[in-house]
Amino acid sequence: MSTHGAAPAGAGQAVNLKLLDVSNPADSWDFFLNVVMFVPGGLLPASAGTRLATAAACGFAGSLAIETMQYLTSSGRTADINDLLSNSGGCVAAYACAAAVRAAARRAAATAAGPRLRG
Repeated sequence: MSTHGAAPAGAGQAVNLKLLDVSNPADSWDFFLNVVMFVPGGLLPASAGTRLATAAACGFAGSLAIETMQYLTSSGRTADINDLLSNSGGCVAAYACAAAVRAAARRAAATAAGPRLRG
């Protein structure tokens, strides 16, 4: 899968429990791509107005399901702890970005409406 010369940490194993080796470009690239892959998993719950904990739990559960299926189906893929961490992290990061955009949009809308007069 890697185009950077070095094999990913879990290559050839059913399960990889070693944490990310940042000196290996293949591991870093794989981690980044897994973060990006789970961005929609954070954007959708944020746009639906769910809480961060719910979005994080859903991202973790979805990633755990993928990694478990990779292990159980003998697909030739490695069930990797780094994938679980990066997928969950991508979901949470996307949720945080979407929540920040929503908050900024609300502030902009409130500012555009002008001050409310009490009376």
